[in-house]
Amino acid sequence: MNTQIFLIAPQNADIESFPEQLGEALDATYVSALLLTRGRRSEEDYEELARAILPIAQDAGCAVLLDNMPALAKAIGADGVHISTGINAFREAIELLKPSMIVGAGELHSRHDAMTKAEAGADYMFFGPVEGQGDPDPTAREEARWWSETFEVPAVYSNPDATLDDVDAEGCEFVAIAPSTWLTAEGPAATLAAIAETLEDAE
Repeated sequence: MNTQIFLIAPQNADIESFPEQLGEALDATYVSALLLTRGRRSEEDYEELARAILPIAQDAGCAVLLDNMPALAKAIGADGVHISTGINAFREAIELLKPSMIVGAGELHSRHDAMTKAEAGADYMFFGPVEGQGDPDPTAREEARWWSETFEVPAVYSNPDATLDDVDAEGCEFVAIAPSTWLTAEGPAATLAAIAETLEDAE
C-alpha cells in the first residue's frame, strides 16, 4: 500500500512566512492533503490565511481541508473540511458539502462514534490528536490499525510527536505529519522529503 502524507499546518502559522514555506515543502514532496488548523485565529484572520495558501496547495495537487468551518470551505473553494465536533455538526457538513467536497471525521471517541460517522458519509477517519502530547496514544494506534483492517473508508493515523526515526502509518492509508515538521533544523521541505522516503522504504 502506498502510504500518503496528510500534513497538519501549525496553529501559529504566519501569513507572512507560511505560504512560502508550504510552497517549498510541496515542491519537495507530494502531499495528499493539508489540514489548516485554526488555533486561536479570528475567523477573518483564518480566512485570510486560507485564501493565501489555497492556490499554492491546490496547484501542487494537495487538498486543503479547513478546520470545522464547512461554510467557509465552500465559500472560498477549499477542498473540504475536517470536523472534530459532534455528530450533528458532522451531518450538517455532509449535507452542505457532499458529494463534491471532502468531509473528514476527527476526535473519534469510540468505535461506535467512528462507525456512525462513516455511515453518515465520512471520507476519512482521523485517529489520534492533531497536536503533540508526549507519548503516543496507544488507543489511537490500536483503533487506527483495527479500522484500516476492517473498513474501506480510509484511515489517517496521527502521532504528532513522531520523528523521522519512528514515523509509522500503522497500516493506514494516510499518516498525519504534525506541526513539529515545521520546526526542524533541516526545514520542512527537507524533513518532509526524508519522511516520504522513509515511508516508501517501509512498504
